[in-house]
Amino acid sequence: MTEPESFNPESFNKATHRRGALLTTLVCGVWVFLSARNPTLHYHFAPLIGGLVWPLSLRTQGVRPLADAVRGGAGAAVLTLAVTVGILVAGNMEGPNFLHEGPAWPEAVLFALVGALLGARAASRERPGFLGRIVESVDRDTVANNSSS
Repeated sequence: MTEPESFNPESFNKATHRRGALLTTLVCGVWVFLSARNPTLHYHFAPLIGGLVWPLSLRTQGVRPLADAVRGGAGAAVLTLAVTVGILVAGNMEGPNFLHEGPAWPEAVLFALVGALLGARAASRERPGFLGRIVESVDRDTVANNSSS
């Protein structure tokens, strides 16, 4: 049996995570803005998307190690959950949940965690799954459009 690799802090590349952190911050910022404008309307999929974009952005950059995918998913989950708490404390999460049964905050917490887990799974797969194929095709189209300009 082979020994598992120990974490080497020098191998952690902040630049690969910066894009994902910015995308998650952007999604969460839009969610905060929309929630502040209309607190009785709940944006159900904002925490799901917020949890997904950080780890999926790693996939577009060609990063596949499980450790990086887990870091990206964890970072997205922490950021999205912090925003969820902020929106809740500000009183801007007054809308119903997806089933119109009770408050929206448990759904937002669940969706943020599910998004982070799905994103980390898609980012760490060697062969792209459904989400990975979507992300890679969008990224290919973007590169092709930028090179033809």
